Amino acid sequence: MRSVIPVLLAGVLALSPAIPTAASSQDKGKEKNDSEQVVAEPFHPAVMKGKVHGTTKLRASVQDDLHLAVKISNEAIKAKVGEAVPSDRTVTNPYVSGTDLSGVDEEINKFVMLYVLDEDNEIVDYKQIELKKSDIQKEEWNLVWEDEFNGESINEEKWNFVQGGGGYGNNEWQNYTNREKNARVEDGSLVIEAHKEQFGGNDYTSAKLTTQNKADWTYGRYEIKAKLPKGQGMWPAIWMMPTDYELYSGWPATGEIDIMELLDHDPDTVYGTLHYGKPWKNTGESYDLPVGDFSDEYHTFTLDWEPGEFRWYVDGILYAKQNDWFTKNENEAAPYTYPAPFDREFFLQLNLAVGGN
Repeated sequence: MRSVIPVLLAGVLALSPAIPTAASSQDKGKEKNDSEQVVAEPFHPAVMKGKVHGTTKLRASVQDDLHLAVKISNEAIKAKVGEAVPSDRTVTNPYVSGTDLSGVDEEINKFVMLYVLDEDNEIVDYKQIELKKSDIQKEEWNLVWEDEFNGESINEEKWNFVQGGGGYGNNEWQNYTNREKNARVEDGSLVIEAHKEQFGGNDYTSAKLTTQNKADWTYGRYEIKAKLPKGQGMWPAIWMMPTDYELYSGWPATGEIDIMELLDHDPDTVYGTLHYGKPWKNTGESYDLPVGDFSDEYHTFTLDWEPGEFRWYVDGILYAKQNDWFTKNENEAAPYTYPAPFDREFFLQLNLAVGGN
């Protein structure tokens, strides 16, 4: 019996920021705030536009033995004095009063909870704020590359086909081909399809496309609309690797950016992850779809990559931010300067693996 499992992509966009970016203005939260406002009791933080696009900022003061933290959400946030502050990657802890806060907007990610915490990260006080358009610096992006898959075939001026088997370092079962059976344009979507069949010493075939040496970028917004497969062994991924692979001495020190991964046993969960360092380290977060799974319909997966910060979204909902990583050549004593390895051009990869670990 033939097994056919497709992944469909309706469009891929890459955008660059039109004005200075959020994370660079924060300097990882260490920027001095000469005009910090002192807020009197009771706790009433002030909210205003950030300095750079897509940011807001909050101002409040706390006594020396306390500190601030902030959580961003697409829905109202519950909190209780004495509870531990949330620890997911939509939380900035500590938050420095008056610094730009990215990942917000007036339509979806508009709920911001500002916490006052003790040294044990337990909540002493809190204030929830629902952001308005006037609280957020306008976002500005320039479109620099796109593929809407509206032609009759895959545009090989934009995409390469990876071919062959061998496990790809993860004991994967598929042999990637350039056949239309495995990858084609159909009804305005790119279809990547896995088949159970003997081919080149492997038990399955599938496809992997990359933009290597045809399009790569440093920083920007990456937006992919896709409908994902489900089934035993399915491992679809949208990810990025560096063009100059050996600059920081190879993987994992070279860095890897996973925009989206889905594992066969969790069809309603996707993962956004960074790989870096030596020794190897990976850090990330998952997003669970509230209703159904990712095979039911198309969803939009977005990554914002700015100097010193990554942000992951599903259908516009922020579910993770990262701004702390490192990398090191095992033959050198000191780590490379932050934000290495994520400070150079990466290219895009789309693939459907079968099996693996």
